[in-house]
Amino acid sequence: MLCPVCNGLASIQESCSSCKGQLIDGGRVTDWIGPYAPYEPIQEPYTNDSYQQQDAPHAHCNHIIYCPACQLTSEVLVNEWI
Repeated sequence: MLCPVCNGLASIQESCSSCKGQLIDGGRVTDWIGPYAPYEPIQEPYTNDSYQQQDAPHAHCNHIIYCPACQLTSEVLVNEWI
């Protein structure tokens, strides 16, 4: 699975619900969890470290997005590519 936003292949094109300004990607939510989180390997959402094809359409990467004008922060789910 590949997150197109994390790998620079796509960008998040969302607008702020308050001011309609362009939202900026703040990275993966997991990168904000702890002091060493960005250096930890990305954990796959599958059990037993195995790839399950039936789960593939539901795989996503959770990103933080924020508005530089309003200072509002929210999350967006980015569909991962197979």
